[in-house]
Amino acid sequence: SVISRRENSDSLAKRRNEFKSKIKPLKISEVTATYTDNKRSEYVEKSIINSRKEGLITFKTLEKRYYRTYSSKHIESIFPKLELKSDSTYKVNLTVQKFKSFQLDVGGHFSSRSVNTGFVGLRYTYVKRNAYTLLGNSYFGRFYASARAQFNFEPASKHPFKISTYFQLNRWDFFRNFNTFFEEVKPSFLVQNETTAAINITIPVAHTAKLKAEFKLFELLDEYYQTKEFTLIDTTDRTRFNGNSVGFTLTQNSLNRKQWAKTGQLLLLRSRLVSGIENSKSGSTALIPYNFRHVHQWLTINVEYQRYFINSPVFHVGVHGLGVFNSQALFANYTATLLTMTAFEPLPDMNTYFLEEFRAPQHVGGGLNLVFSIRKNLDIRIDSYMYQPFKKLEKKDDGTFGYSKPFKGESFLGAATAIYNSPFGPIRFTLNYFPQQVRPLNFQFSYGYTLFNERAIR
Repeated sequence: SVISRRENSDSLAKRRNEFKSKIKPLKISEVTATYTDNKRSEYVEKSIINSRKEGLITFKTLEKRYYRTYSSKHIESIFPKLELKSDSTYKVNLTVQKFKSFQLDVGGHFSSRSVNTGFVGLRYTYVKRNAYTLLGNSYFGRFYASARAQFNFEPASKHPFKISTYFQLNRWDFFRNFNTFFEEVKPSFLVQNETTAAINITIPVAHTAKLKAEFKLFELLDEYYQTKEFTLIDTTDRTRFNGNSVGFTLTQNSLNRKQWAKTGQLLLLRSRLVSGIENSKSGSTALIPYNFRHVHQWLTINVEYQRYFINSPVFHVGVHGLGVFNSQALFANYTATLLTMTAFEPLPDMNTYFLEEFRAPQHVGGGLNLVFSIRKNLDIRIDSYMYQPFKKLEKKDDGTFGYSKPFKGESFLGAATAIYNSPFGPIRFTLNYFPQQVRPLNFQFSYGYTLFNERAIR
């Protein structure tokens, strides 16, 4: 009764469309960017527009480049303002807050198993017309130790890319690490050392996807026993593999967390051509002494896909699949061959075990991820997988080895996890199930992510 005027929704929509049709599209002819200390930001300006070559850009192009620049690790925030110019084009004024030049990261992974690892990282960034970043990090612990020095160059461009070069040392010490924190740790039975120098270029191919091309020089040194019965006075077999690799990686990632995600999607496609020379020498426990040298070349193709397709406030369901094709030839012995193969490791904890049954030159596997969100940041997860090798490496009683018949060695594995994603990292209780181990069920308490610097080739 108090409404004096009424309007038909169709006529109102028509009037609105007529009004919108008269609005001229926004054209941007100039961009200026200044930091909060009033210094000019050439890096941000050149990342959004090149006024001399482009002239004008549309608002849609501005929006795309604005968010892409904002996502840079050098930029903390950007506040835009539009200013109408006398020629009816617009000038965009950007106030930029950049991250501090120095950044120190401290963390680690602390566990009830003997795989505790500390971490420290340092980053220095210099941004003017282009962006330069110097990074270094170190992992330290009995199970895993690593050091990495890296330099990144990111030119200001509307077609962004990054060139990186790094030098890295990795060391894995696989003692019988099914031991808990309170049990006596037996001597190491497998030690892997990696030295890597690499250069790569990374370009974005979509909002959440990137393509990386990389060239590596590497030296791998593996020291291992080929029997479980050894003493402290025994000497290990040694395999040294020197070579180079060329690889391409396409990654599309919208998962909501580094690990134990419950929404989003991951697609990973990787190919790598490896060339090198193997030098293997027997230790005191070898059945037959040997001194072996061989030239190797092989192609590896990896595919990984994960997607959470049911996302309710209290329940999430995802699928996760992985596959590997590897044309690698046999190395000097069973263990040396196994060590260079890509492992099936869909669960983060599997990176801290040496599980022979989940290593094969060609294999596929997949499973379901069920996540029950009890409260905010508190989840109960059930992750179950099936694994199927196309052919499996087998060791015979007389010490010889070779491949099994096709499609032998299938296996089931899984984990049940209660996890609290705190502001300072995940706190979790996990029960892993690996059926072919002496103790199939293994309980673990952990604080922190299970992360490592990248492998050289495996």
